[in-house]
Amino acid sequence: MIFFIFFHFLFAEQNYVEITRKNANRYLGGSKPILVKFFSPTCAHCQEMAADFEAASQFFDDALFGGVNCQLENDLCSEEELIGTPAVKLYKTNKRAGIHYFGNFSVDSLIDFVEENTFCKSYRPPRPLKNLNPFTFRPFISGSSQDEGKIEKSKNGFCSFVYFYEPPDYFHDQLKILAEAFLVEENISFGMVNCEKFPELCEKHAISQNALYVNGKPIYFKKKDPTLKEIRNFVNKKCGTFRDIDGNLVNRAGTIPAATKIVKGMVRKMRGQNFDLNQEISDAILKMKEIENADLYINVLERIQKFGLEKLENDVGKMEDVLKNKQGSQKVLDSIKRRYNVMSLFVKQPNQSKTRQTKNINEKTDEI
Repeated sequence: MIFFIFFHFLFAEQNYVEITRKNANRYLGGSKPILVKFFSPTCAHCQEMAADFEAASQFFDDALFGGVNCQLENDLCSEEELIGTPAVKLYKTNKRAGIHYFGNFSVDSLIDFVEENTFCKSYRPPRPLKNLNPFTFRPFISGSSQDEGKIEKSKNGFCSFVYFYEPPDYFHDQLKILAEAFLVEENISFGMVNCEKFPELCEKHAISQNALYVNGKPIYFKKKDPTLKEIRNFVNKKCGTFRDIDGNLVNRAGTIPAATKIVKGMVRKMRGQNFDLNQEISDAILKMKEIENADLYINVLERIQKFGLEKLENDVGKMEDVLKNKQGSQKVLDSIKRRYNVMSLFVKQPNQSKTRQTKNINEKTDEI
């Protein structure tokens, strides 16, 4: 994505035009939407916002950005009924009347304003918590705005969580944390709708403040003021995921209830006096073979037979260190976490393991 955007910027045509009295009719209400800043060269605030305005212009192919120097084009600025400078207005295709912009002049805010009021789509990298508007809402909840390959890979369909709110609102800052945690999931996206800005959209869809759309069909989470943990559980349950708030997988990821029950029974027997480890493992393997997708459990059992429990405990300890220090990409950590969740079931007291030195953290954990 980063390379693509850089490549696009490198070869894109200049997207900024100077607006004057001579060309105003061509660009203001012309064949392309245009976001125009009205400025004065001696205005400090105008100078401060110039870089962000130019940067925002580079994210569009189908919308223009322009500027009017009010010192040189005083009559043109007077006609636009400006309060002062800097001022920004959006002119839609074939519409001479501009829409005043009253937000801050950050790159994201300027891009949002163009996307919310036109059908133009920016090249901005996707954000974990997307600002939705009447143009983007339907594609977002149906999954058609996402990478089609992601939808095909998903076994549980495409999930879109939408938060409807009215400012001032501070929960969406917390929700962003959860959205970032789920970024690695191929079938889940998070978005929000400002109901003050888009009241008709909320009147139609905001039956509850939070809604999860699974393949475009809504499931409303009607509890008022839910916690992040409750939303996490709701999304995981409906979308078939096991993601935690910190971005890691929860402890159930990779485990199979029927297989786990067999392991727990075996671990309880290990506390007894007359315990034949090899026989118990052989019996457990036979039972595991009747359980679908229990290959990892069988692999661990065979490893215990070959190397003993002490070796397994050491491997579990190394994996704990890797997970704690987050050494590796999220996909690598997810793979380790799934194996850890199964392997730790065989350790008698995984939560009371001895403190280990971490000098060998980088030592590669044995393959299972």
